[in-house]
Order: sequence, then structure tokens, then C-alpha cells
Amino acid sequence: MGAGHFEAMEGTEMNDEARRSEQERREVAQQHAGEVVEGSGRVVAPRRLGQMVSVRLEPGLAAALRELASQRGISVSEALREAAVRLLEWEQAAPNTSFSWRIVSVPTIPTATTASGNVSAAR
Repeated sequence: MGAGHFEAMEGTEMNDEARRSEQERREVAQQHAGEVVEGSGRVVAPRRLGQMVSVRLEPGLAAALRELASQRGISVSEALREAAVRLLEWEQAAPNTSFSWRIVSVPTIPTATTASGNVSAAR
């Protein structure tokens, strides 16, 4: 909920009927907490937990990455995973080519941003 939602509710008091209804719903929920309906479960495939990798990016690069991910309808983590896969594929395709790791500045991306430059990704 946004801040505007709470501002709209400010000064609005819950009436007695709504308060009783809320209390009744909570009491019923508490009475049945922990109950399991026999046969209601389903088997799901086990999930492997990915490894968390923390990446520090310049603010402008992080903002551009967020914008790209948003335009493509994916998360920043998905964009970083795709980039990592492409880098590894590139390395395999050119085994005699060495890749020198260095910090890269991207001058064409605006650096004036209030967004944090820290981005975390899980694979």
C-alpha cells in the first residue's frame, strides 16, 4: 500500500460492527490454526537453493540495468544471470582468448541518481 492509501484512511475510524467482524474472523482463524485437512496436500518437485552473489555497480550502471530489466519484463537477477551465461558461453567459444577483468565506467549512462549502486543476484 502506498503512502497515499494511509493518508486517505487517516481520520477514518473503524465502526463497531467492522471491529467485531474483524475480531470474530481472527478468533475463528486462531481456533483452526495448525489444522491440516487430510488429502489436501500435493507433491511438488524439490527445489535447489541458488547461491547468492553480491555485486557492486556504479549507480548509473545499476540504474541502467534496472531500466533494461524493467523494459524486458524480467528481474535484475534474471538479467545478471543471462549476462553471466553469455559471458561463460563467450569464454567457451574463444578458449584461446583471455578476458582481463577490470572496472569499467560507462560514461554514456547518467551517474546522477539517488538509487543505490548495490545489486544482489541469486542464481
